[in-house]
Amino acid sequence: METENSSAVDLESAKSRNFKTQELPSGDFKFESPCGPVLLLSKPGDVGDILRWRFKVTGNNAWSVGVIPDSMHDDNRALMDKGKVGLDSRGLGGGVLKKEDMHDKWVIVTYEVRTGEATFCFNGKEIRQTSKFAGATARLALSTHNSACIRIKAVSD
Repeated sequence: METENSSAVDLESAKSRNFKTQELPSGDFKFESPCGPVLLLSKPGDVGDILRWRFKVTGNNAWSVGVIPDSMHDDNRALMDKGKVGLDSRGLGGGVLKKEDMHDKWVIVTYEVRTGEATFCFNGKEIRQTSKFAGATARLALSTHNSACIRIKAVSD
């Protein structure tokens, strides 16, 4: 049976990477990015998990969102330079991420670990991508730069 791991940010990782972290009364989280690139990560998801974030990035508009294998979670450049599954807000990354106008917009990203299917929804668009690491432990990732402000909300179906 698949379980949803909604808004499960790896807070320990965020603090160790010097994100300013604030839990809001609503249960949402706000993060302010240090100098980067630096990754804000979900907790790892295994086969049977569905990872999902609903977020908005304001401030610095140089950022990317995607999915990385857990084995790359220590590499802050994993998404920006090496990412294969995700989107880039300005097309600045050295990877192959497609540029999309997502800055200051609510984005929902969903990743089904078992199938490797990632879905990015924003502005009435839905973009689907498939990872080559389906079934392997994975994480949602936001690659940000200094003063990017991220708000992550719980997702309800």
